[in-house]
Amino acid sequence: QMAESLAEGFSREVAPLSPLAIRAVLDQLIHLDAVLAEQVVASSGGRPLFAVHLVSDWLERGLLEPSPEGLRLKAGAEVRVPANLEQLFIVRIELILGEDSAAALLALEVAACESPSFDDGDWIFCCGRLGLEARPQWLDALVNAALLKARDDGYRFAHRMLADCLRDRAIRANRSRQIHEAWAACKQTSIGPLNGDQAESIGRHLIAAGRYE
Repeated sequence: QMAESLAEGFSREVAPLSPLAIRAVLDQLIHLDAVLAEQVVASSGGRPLFAVHLVSDWLERGLLEPSPEGLRLKAGAEVRVPANLEQLFIVRIELILGEDSAAALLALEVAACESPSFDDGDWIFCCGRLGLEARPQWLDALVNAALLKARDDGYRFAHRMLADCLRDRAIRANRSRQIHEAWAACKQTSIGPLNGDQAESIGRHLIAAGRYE
């Protein structure tokens, strides 16, 4: 998938690229006709990750079709370009998870507060403590869409900016402190003495929750 191809190379915020550079990125990943390519470049604002996820979203929605010159928009297809990367990520998650997306976005905010990696068992514990639903199949669907990566020790957000967007969303909705408190409580339930990394993680979550004592 295109998005997976850029998961490592553009996992962090970068300075806006020139239209020529954005076109070069697209040309390496997918063959678009000239009209569509120019539309994507113009919509990207110099953000390669935005350009790639925009095309991925249109592909998943079945809005593109092949032509001798490359993929193009289907006749009569109506496309809306989200205003920013956060909106684009949310649109993709809503498409992937459908009617579960509202609940899943709340649960993903919890995962993002433990970013970049999180243990799925701990994630389920924290969501339960917060009264949220957490379904492992949501994570699998996002792995298939190249938004998450499965690891031996759990999961990792494929794009740091996705985790950042979800954390910002939690902060704006005043959910962040409760989420960090749940993560601190989860870490404190570990059996046996805490190692340095565990103690540091608990401290980080307590500070983020506003508990400095």
